[in-house]
Amino acid sequence: MRIHQALFVLLIAAIISLTGCMSGNGGQWSSTDNTAPTVSSTMTAPADDGSGAATNGAITATFSEGMSPFTITDQTFFLKQGIVDIPCTVTYTGTSATLRPVAVLAANTIYTATITTGVKDLAGYQLAADHSFSFTTGTMGDSIPPTMSSTITALYAPSDFGAGVALNGSITASFSEAMDPASINDSTFLLKKGTTVIGCDVTYVGTVATLNPSDNLEANTTYTVAITTGAKDLAGNYFTTGQSWSFTTGTSEDNTVPTVSSTFPATGAVGSAVNGNITATFSEGISPGTVTSNSFTLMQGTTLIPCDVTYVGTIATLNPTSNLAANTLYTALLKKAVTDLAGNALVLDSTWSFTTGAALDTTAPVVSSTIPASAATGVAVNSNITGTFSEAMAPATVTTATFTLRQGGAPVTCEVTYVGMIGTLHPTDNLKAGTVYSAEISTTAKDLAGNALAVKKTWSFTTGTTADATAPLASSTVPANAATGVAINANISVTFSEAMNPATITSVSFTLKQGATAIESSVATVGSIATLNPINDLAASTQYTATITTAVRDLAGNALAVAKTWSFTTGAASDTTAPAVSSTLPASAATAVAVNANVTATFSEAMDPSTITAAIFTLLQGTVAVLCDATYVGTIATLNPVADLTAGTIYTATITTGAKDLAGNALAVAKTWSFTTGATSDTTAPTVSSTHPASAATAVSVN
Repeated sequence: MRIHQALFVLLIAAIISLTGCMSGNGGQWSSTDNTAPTVSSTMTAPADDGSGAATNGAITATFSEGMSPFTITDQTFFLKQGIVDIPCTVTYTGTSATLRPVAVLAANTIYTATITTGVKDLAGYQLAADHSFSFTTGTMGDSIPPTMSSTITALYAPSDFGAGVALNGSITASFSEAMDPASINDSTFLLKKGTTVIGCDVTYVGTVATLNPSDNLEANTTYTVAITTGAKDLAGNYFTTGQSWSFTTGTSEDNTVPTVSSTFPATGAVGSAVNGNITATFSEGISPGTVTSNSFTLMQGTTLIPCDVTYVGTIATLNPTSNLAANTLYTALLKKAVTDLAGNALVLDSTWSFTTGAALDTTAPVVSSTIPASAATGVAVNSNITGTFSEAMAPATVTTATFTLRQGGAPVTCEVTYVGMIGTLHPTDNLKAGTVYSAEISTTAKDLAGNALAVKKTWSFTTGTTADATAPLASSTVPANAATGVAINANISVTFSEAMNPATITSVSFTLKQGATAIESSVATVGSIATLNPINDLAASTQYTATITTAVRDLAGNALAVAKTWSFTTGAASDTTAPAVSSTLPASAATAVAVNANVTATFSEAMDPSTITAAIFTLLQGTVAVLCDATYVGTIATLNPVADLTAGTIYTATITTGAKDLAGNALAVAKTWSFTTGATSDTTAPTVSSTHPASAATAVSVN
């Protein structure tokens, strides 16, 4: 039976306070805890990179471990405006302390919150140094009620795959903004079997609430999770309506250890922005309380870099409190204290290094492509909706507040997940048949350097009459099965028959082995292409086997029809040849191009799909950017303008050297070409011009 954590924390705190059971080592609690606490993250309401904070909001600080509640007071946690003390009430819940100003804060004003070394953990260890953080208020209060962004039930993310859930799993709910920790409790966050409430510990960290059942769940049983209208955000706005969802358990426990599927920056990356954040994406949902400033750290040599640590969905983020040094090597570390929702820890500490460049990242992200595409028709009623960004985004900014779906003027209830560069909307119910829906990603979504989306992205599509029940297939792979002489620095990719749910393609469901030895790799998915990037070069003249399991699913939740396994043999050398653009359509200097035409570029080899974005492949009319979706399949990149081009007009397409092949080689030179539109659209249906073998051919080679 599991220990009731909340009761345990209160019991220890009471013992420390009432009995003074201290050892002789400087007044510290006699236990195996000899680690000083740290501040893992800080939040204002709403959190906005320290600016535009709500004037009616509260301020929270989350610690790396449970603290002694009696040391969290208005003397150890306080707020000032300049040298003026701001009267506040102070509360402590779980691992979070909250400051609530007695009066509304002044607009457009800088405030500084401070936590002193007077705060102590449950073993009596003090904060190593005072921790101060500043923020600037905006012009108004926060009156927008919170929504729930996503759920993770045991092994599954999101909850629409909630069948066969592990018996020993926990349940998490991510909110669209920071919540009042005191309002997330066993009265507002409940687990039920029928009408019976199941005993659970309730914790809240960052924007994620977790239910940890006191005992294993029953096999083959349906449970319902509910969040009531008693939950409220840091500005006091309550849930307008309660929310609930159900899942069904399987027959076994989860004993599979989590892994790190990808990191940003990637291992060995150079030229990383000095103002960027660092992220790690896990193969499954992680227990948020285990992702702290003690278990996820950043070092420059032997120097610890102060960072805020947050966790959303399956992504942990390090946000350095100041810009990193230019042209400097940094190392990120995830300790095996990090556990999944069933308590399984990372097998080993995970470390990776990257080198900064000399510049800040000031480039605004854009939405490169969407699924369904703008104006798509016949969309499956059980489909999810995705937006692929031109770069990695801050996960906490891709929420139900920034990524929305409407039918007419009515909002559609959805969950939102974010993995890699893809945000996904998961409607909680099937969409209506034959109906127009509009999706929107607002400029509140930001990249890892804090740059907001350049322009709001809005698109519409029309549903068909049926659900998608077709299982996806693996259409092709690079390297191909039985390929030889493969470059030792090459990545491995698989193209599916349709767009896939990126949350299901992880370092557990897409693997590479040399014999029985697993090869550590990062995993990325863009559209219908998944890519494995081995952390180190492969061994020369060696056979490797890649596998994609049936755990991967399409955007409608259909699993891969059959597992895909293929092998290849490396050569002796690395691939150092830069890719080139082999052909374009329209061709350079083409005239009378149809106004509804797309623009394509065919490369000399397979490219890294994550580098073919609307920021790297662009279309201009004079100096004006033309809004386009950018997609990549096979060796062909396509720009699809969101509206017809203007007749009789010159357009210029460019692919920058940011485009890279699967070995990381950049395009040798940027490719630029121009064409002129005609006066009409292309309405002629295509035909098949030829086949090989020809129809009725005989004596065709058996291979």
